[in-house]
Amino acid sequence: MYRITESIVHNGHLLHRIEAMSTMCFGNFIIKPGTKGGWIESESNLGETAWVADNAMVYDNAVVKDCAKVYGYAKVGDKAIVRDHAKVFGNARVIGEAIVSDEAVVSNSATIMESAIVSDKARVLCHAVITDEATICGEAVIGGNVNISDNATVYGKVMDYAMVYGNARVNKNARISNHAIIYNNACINGKVGGSAVVAGVVYGSVKGSCTLGSDVIIVEDVDFDCNVSISEKLALESNDDFVYVRCGSGKFLYIKSKDRFFGEFPNRDESERIKKIIKTI
Repeated sequence: MYRITESIVHNGHLLHRIEAMSTMCFGNFIIKPGTKGGWIESESNLGETAWVADNAMVYDNAVVKDCAKVYGYAKVGDKAIVRDHAKVFGNARVIGEAIVSDEAVVSNSATIMESAIVSDKARVLCHAVITDEATICGEAVIGGNVNISDNATVYGKVMDYAMVYGNARVNKNARISNHAIIYNNACINGKVGGSAVVAGVVYGSVKGSCTLGSDVIIVEDVDFDCNVSISEKLALESNDDFVYVRCGSGKFLYIKSKDRFFGEFPNRDESERIKKIIKTI
């Protein structure tokens, strides 16, 4: 239970600071009677067993309920819901019709918006943005300046400046980092880094500057050391499935199973000569 102690106007919202009237427990954190809390716009913003602390704000038709806690300078607005044992703190924002539930944590300057869901024991940190109908669940960790959108689902770890969108799925134990882009119906079970752009399936790891279409499967570990774009049906198990060839100022990828170079090789006769050499190795 709480009472109102003072009011302020913030961005057109009349907000009221709360003060606890009874003892409340949040794990090892105990709120005693008389403890001043954060700010709410109306009683409907806060459930009886939830708490808003510090300078956090909850307004519009947003709801913080169950044993959830919002604190620091966090803001929860629009029709967003923070429930169960979830925590939102720092300068984080939960807006739109987003839901943060279970034991999920949203902190730092992360933003959860539109109809996105963060659940289970997932953590969204730093400046990450989760939007549209994306779902972050399991024990996922999202950080850096990551952007996850559309209908993407993430159970793994996505960091740095990576992007995940479309109907992509990043499974448990998978890691996406650097400037990697995961999209379309991609399914990632391993690691993707560098500037890789992946729409296919990765079981192992991929890094480097590459664009892999939806029919490309990476079975083990592949490191692309030149700019390459592959859109046809192809399975690569390891670096042994291809070689790099320098010609002039360019560097080209030769995939053994396809018996061809990927990239605009400058001289057809030269490419055929090099192919014959590679096959004898």
